[in-house]
Amino acid sequence: MRESLAPVVAQHRAALAAAAERLGVEATEVGLFAPWVIVGTVDGRAFSMRERWEAYEILLAPDDDPLLTPWGAPQGTKVILVASGTIDDLYIGAPDYDRALTSIVAAIRSFLRRRTCTHDLGGRYCPRCGTALIDPALR
Repeated sequence: MRESLAPVVAQHRAALAAAAERLGVEATEVGLFAPWVIVGTVDGRAFSMRERWEAYEILLAPDDDPLLTPWGAPQGTKVILVASGTIDDLYIGAPDYDRALTSIVAAIRSFLRRRTCTHDLGGRYCPRCGTALIDPALR
């Protein structure tokens, strides 16, 4: 690493570590340049977020191997796509590690909650997990 980049890298690592500690997760940035990749674990499940050309995907480890990091997983591994979108979900302008990691963790926790929720069937949406209980196409 060039010496001129050391302060920036240290700042990025500190920001990501602070966000991870606040959220109760583990997270590490992979590499210094494109693609932007963050890997870690959320509630016992490994994840990776990859951003390139202003589009990102959040992938979760498969159910049968919850600690397998999706980034760099063997070809053919059935990882789970949790969310995808544009970089505006993660930051506007300069990388914002707190905003990015908060978005990543929220997407993963919502996904996991929806998979295990028994759903309160009293309304149009489950108040516990947000799943639509009535098909909007039927209205």
